[in-house]
Amino acid sequence: MPNVFERFRLNTQWARDRVEVFRQTSSDYFLTTHGLTDLFDLIYIDGSHHGADVIRDALNGFNCLKPGGVMIFDDFLWRYYANSNKNPWSAINFFLRLYHDELVVLRFGEQVHIKKVHQDKTL
Repeated sequence: MPNVFERFRLNTQWARDRVEVFRQTSSDYFLTTHGLTDLFDLIYIDGSHHGADVIRDALNGFNCLKPGGVMIFDDFLWRYYANSNKNPWSAINFFLRLYHDELVVLRFGEQVHIKKVHQDKTL
């Protein structure tokens, strides 16, 4: 994992004037002023793969997602924990059921892409 941040920086170099990096846990980020006030066009969830962390990131992220914004969940099919409820897919499925009237699923596979919409589900 030591090279992950450097790889991220290289992969986002083309958009460096639009990418702001915060090196902290997502839970800590959402407790800061930025996390309480910022709204985003895109949120990519690929941190901890434990179900409790995934649902926390999904709920916090969705609150900071602009209407029309996209949230991407990585590793939907990832399996590690014997208790399947602790794997990402369980948390992502829970989130999708909880917010089904406020989102549209754009892609469903190894990654799940959703778009935050108004109650009328206007794309």
